[in-house]
Amino acid sequence: MNRHSRPILVTGAFGNLGIHVLDALLRSSRRVLAVDLATPKTRARARRFRSEHGAHLETVWLDLRDREAVARVVVKARPSAIIHLAAVLPPFSEAPDAPVDAVNRGGTAALLAAAHSAGLHTRFVLASSYSVYGAQHPGAPGPDGAPAPKLLDADTPTAPVDAYGRSKLAAEQAVRASGLPAVILRLGAVIPFEGGLESMLTLRMLFEVPWDGLRHAIDPRDAALAFARACEAPDAVGRVLLIGGDPSFRGQHGPSVSEQLVLRGLPAAEFETFSPPSARAEDYFTEGWMDTREAEAVLGFQRHTRADYEATVRERMGVLRHVTPLASGAVRSFMRGLSPYRNGAPPPRDPLQTRLRALHRTHADRALVHSECVSPLPASELRAQLDEPGWDEWSSFLTTLKVESATPGRASKARGTLGLALPGGLSAPVPVELLTLTRSELRWRGGIPGIFQGEHYLRFQPVEDGTRIAHGERFTGALGARVGAAARPLVDALYQREAQGLAARVRAAQSPRAVALPGSEEELSPAWLEAVLRERHPTTRVAEVSLAGSSHAGDGLASTADRIKLRARYSENPDGLREDLLLKTIFLGSGARVGPASLHALSMLNHGVTRLPAGGHLQRKLFHGLTRFQERFPQAPDAMYENEVRFYREIRPTLEIETPAAYAAVRHPSSRGFFVLMEDLGTRGAHFPSALESLTPDAMAGLLQTLAALHARHWQSPALRGALAWVPTSTSGGMFELFDGIGLELIRAQLQLYPFKAELISPLGRDLDSLWKTMWDVQRAMRTQPMTLLHGDVHIGNTYTLPRGPGGLLDWQLMMRGCWAHDVAYVIATGLSTETRRAHEGALIAHYCAELAGHGVHNPPTPDEAFELYRRAVSWGLVIGWLITPPQNYGEALTSANIARLVAAAQDLDTFGGAPQ
Repeated sequence: MNRHSRPILVTGAFGNLGIHVLDALLRSSRRVLAVDLATPKTRARARRFRSEHGAHLETVWLDLRDREAVARVVVKARPSAIIHLAAVLPPFSEAPDAPVDAVNRGGTAALLAAAHSAGLHTRFVLASSYSVYGAQHPGAPGPDGAPAPKLLDADTPTAPVDAYGRSKLAAEQAVRASGLPAVILRLGAVIPFEGGLESMLTLRMLFEVPWDGLRHAIDPRDAALAFARACEAPDAVGRVLLIGGDPSFRGQHGPSVSEQLVLRGLPAAEFETFSPPSARAEDYFTEGWMDTREAEAVLGFQRHTRADYEATVRERMGVLRHVTPLASGAVRSFMRGLSPYRNGAPPPRDPLQTRLRALHRTHADRALVHSECVSPLPASELRAQLDEPGWDEWSSFLTTLKVESATPGRASKARGTLGLALPGGLSAPVPVELLTLTRSELRWRGGIPGIFQGEHYLRFQPVEDGTRIAHGERFTGALGARVGAAARPLVDALYQREAQGLAARVRAAQSPRAVALPGSEEELSPAWLEAVLRERHPTTRVAEVSLAGSSHAGDGLASTADRIKLRARYSENPDGLREDLLLKTIFLGSGARVGPASLHALSMLNHGVTRLPAGGHLQRKLFHGLTRFQERFPQAPDAMYENEVRFYREIRPTLEIETPAAYAAVRHPSSRGFFVLMEDLGTRGAHFPSALESLTPDAMAGLLQTLAALHARHWQSPALRGALAWVPTSTSGGMFELFDGIGLELIRAQLQLYPFKAELISPLGRDLDSLWKTMWDVQRAMRTQPMTLLHGDVHIGNTYTLPRGPGGLLDWQLMMRGCWAHDVAYVIATGLSTETRRAHEGALIAHYCAELAGHGVHNPPTPDEAFELYRRAVSWGLVIGWLITPPQNYGEALTSANIARLVAAAQDLDTFGGAPQ
């Protein structure tokens, strides 16, 4: 029999890689015996291949654990080669009852034994994996800030840490011992074009791997070609060859996941939803970067670049790629809900493999949603919070619980009515059955008995450091497990927020009840001021308070808050408080305020309106109207006010930098009011510069000294992922949802309504969409840099200088975590004239780096490294800092001066040129 008349046997032939291997073999007119398990998916794929290649394709449905059936197929077919792809893959291979060894090792042994019993000297091509090397830490970054790991090769020691890796290594050993002419191909990540995920388990697994974990991917067509050529290449026998794409396919886990989503028209993944980077190798997955030069020399399989792969995905997506953005808001919420790290949870204690095994729940547990957090209060005080009005202050979906009848401690068959929150501040009554109502547990049930019911619980368990709040739901009934598994990501996210919201309410309850803000500045009285001061200065007594001046949001002197100068006279002042005070607040009534729900609705509407007939026109009308509304009622989103209040309450007391001293900082969640009472810097001779003047290089050096002290204090601090995890980043939390959801269209409306802005940015020679994309590319690239605490909005108008000492920082509404360059670039680019900046920016950046080292940062950026980050970071100040800011906030002259300086800096530094590294 002619060798080419004998088929090539392919196991796992209708899997995600198998279909490409079949295609490569059948296009070269080879006969193929396709072996696979019979499932609806594999049968559908088999029908398609038979319709196209019927004469050259034979299909056998077979379980490799049936050794006798395997032997019959091999003896009958007498294949010229065996390509063994079939395997139980991660994460399913790590389930307690997964047949990973029986299939991955046992199936290999069955094929080898069948070939021997048939007297065949058949070439055996085994699909192995780089999982055999074990967990791969990305290591320290190279000089360019990118990972620089040692490449894996055939001689790298193997040390598998999971069931899949161990089974593949055992299969390799069996192949080597078989005496058959064999080729072992250790595969990287074969990324399908369809981008489908096998299960919710696969999605959850993605977030357990740290963002900076390594990934070496490959186009499935190239991987398939490697297997096809391994069947015949004379130099392949006896080798272990590493199969990955060319260097363009080397990347990191988080960015790779994000790129796959964006490629399909979905929102990018967020850094904070992934397990944080770790110093422990055991926290990383079994993926690394491979040296594929030997494999390429033998097989010549690398035909496609990353760009080729992406072009194919876009082509296959077709019109669907323009439809998926409609669901981007829902997808983002869904993805956040899947991640246990989305709310700044502390780094996991267990190794990655332990966490992956824990993802495999029993069938009953799949119907369970469960979230926890710890409060510092004892359980008795914590439970008392539920007896007070104001559930809507910590709960996003409940407003009240009215108990109609209950026996204390038992509540068997008692009835209750929940107030379910609806959009627009409305509430709907929902009847429930109360199961437990005690000082440590609240449990109710609702739904359709026997079919689908949700049993909701809220429990308080004393622990060493306070009380563990457990919040969750178990779905029961005939449809319970199915519906529960489908709903878990969204419900899980909801209950995590609920538990944290309750903990936040408890923290507020630990301090004296917050003092309300009067309705107008004329109502500010000595009694009110004394009550405000009481929390931190309980023995201070105020005899008189008077208004010494004011500026209001939108008048060109104040941007998004009112500033009221007060002069106090004290009858008792043991703490030596200043008489001249500044009250920062907003007196705009709640009826004119745009709340979080409205902003979220605008974001969702923006994603969908352009798909409607005349959608572009509707979108322009919507954002022109929103811009005009902002002109009439200047304000900031609640997230900015909350950020500043928390800065002055929780962070300012820990800092030793030049920034105003605060005597009180209060926010009322129910009324959405806020105020910060601070010193009036005018009494210290402070000067408040603007972009209409130019600081001297020495004055700028003083401001950079202050920034270096702030950044060094929190440089790569564990607190940034612990106690300070609530602080937003440029790509999550805080203002991100607004910027990401409607920011681009807000700017587009600004450029249309205020042509001077469009004229100012015209020298860049780029359209708005290009500027917007580059700015976000830079933000994503910056996430790989050392993290610290940033001021976040250091245009020169948010600084001040003093007669002596370094300058100071004002207005912490946009405080965030991130890369130091965010602050440094913004203040230099807006604070110096273009000529002064050009002459001194290099020296000033070197000065900043030296200040970092002087404050104890062990590995500060070199001046060259720092300058590269600095030039890219200018993009944020231009796009988010000033293009999105309405001119009435500061006046046209000041707005124009800032934009002009930032545009000049972007031109000089080529900020928007090339791709960020």
